[in-house]
Amino acid sequence: MPIYPDRKNGKLTGRFRVEVSLAGTRKRGRANTMREARALEASLLRQLEGKEEPSTAPAKEGARKPSPMTVRDGITRAHGILWAGQTTATLSYTKLERIARIVGEKLYLDAFDLNTVDLLVKTLREESLSDATINRYISCLSAFLRFCKRRGFRTVDLPELEWNDEEENRIRWITRKEEVQLCKLLPSPFDALVYIAIRTGLRATELLTLQPDQVTPGWVHLHKTKNGHPRSVPLSKEVYEHLAPLVTQSLMPDYWQLRGQWDKARRAMGLADDPTFVFHACRHSYATRAIQADVNIRVLQQLMGHRTIQTTLRYAHIEDKTLAEAVKKMTAYHDGGMPPKGGVNGLNLPLTRKAPREINRFRTVIWRNGVPPQGDCKSLHAGSIPARASTLFSQDD
Repeated sequence: MPIYPDRKNGKLTGRFRVEVSLAGTRKRGRANTMREARALEASLLRQLEGKEEPSTAPAKEGARKPSPMTVRDGITRAHGILWAGQTTATLSYTKLERIARIVGEKLYLDAFDLNTVDLLVKTLREESLSDATINRYISCLSAFLRFCKRRGFRTVDLPELEWNDEEENRIRWITRKEEVQLCKLLPSPFDALVYIAIRTGLRATELLTLQPDQVTPGWVHLHKTKNGHPRSVPLSKEVYEHLAPLVTQSLMPDYWQLRGQWDKARRAMGLADDPTFVFHACRHSYATRAIQADVNIRVLQQLMGHRTIQTTLRYAHIEDKTLAEAVKKMTAYHDGGMPPKGGVNGLNLPLTRKAPREINRFRTVIWRNGVPPQGDCKSLHAGSIPARASTLFSQDD
């Protein structure tokens, strides 16, 4: 294949390698985009055929002049437009400012290439940031560079950004003992924020940006969320009493105030070296406790505001104690004891679509053969099936 992705030390560089040969003579080159690679392929082939002289890479006619815009210029233009109206806007601009400090505010936007990205990632990793956090910075950078490219602030093609592989470790949640410690160590109103977050599953950006019209007795109404869809979260009376004064009396701190107080408490608890013990663990705790309380996973999906059930399952990990109890129940069942509470659906998982169809088909077979079903659907699961009907069902199945 004459065009293939370029690699360096086994890793993709985001560029393309071009290689053509004719009569034992070979020519090679590199290009930044697929369009440029195809043009280079045609040019190299014409050179081999003697129809074109090797190019000295003069400036293309009509080519756009390099943009004089710097990273600082781009950030200034982006304010109030990029991420406008999103709850993550403040945090995104904070990340963008940090990126500017690392790569240099006076760096030309056209000069922001993969080498610059590598410098950024290396610096963030030296600061002990996780791959997941670094990916958030890369996502922020990607949105910023696309914004600049669409408006002509950047005239060259965008670099092919590479995201880090995030390890699928067990998600960290806060134990009840840790929650008590946190609330004792944190001053007001930060202790209240932990209490609220663990009992609502609200993200930090959702909680800290709440407005008075979004909080009512019994509900929090989120107009814009991370996935772009609005959702409402029910509140208990106790949670509402903690939350309402923060919102109505303008007592809500900002993200960096919360981050500072959280880090102080984490050090006091001896968890400074635990990178997973962050405020977002409150949201993980909400999901985990809901599963432990036998909340249906589909209901939890709606409460968490997840688009897919897979995301909910990733957040709602089961602790070892729950797994051990499940094994004990199953062992008793296999040994002839009582079945686990809740029957086959004891974990409150959603029934498959096949089950209702099988029950309806079973009912149809019974009626067609003159044997009325005894009881409702529950009786079918309980085993109250006439002998003739049972035989018919096994034959039809």
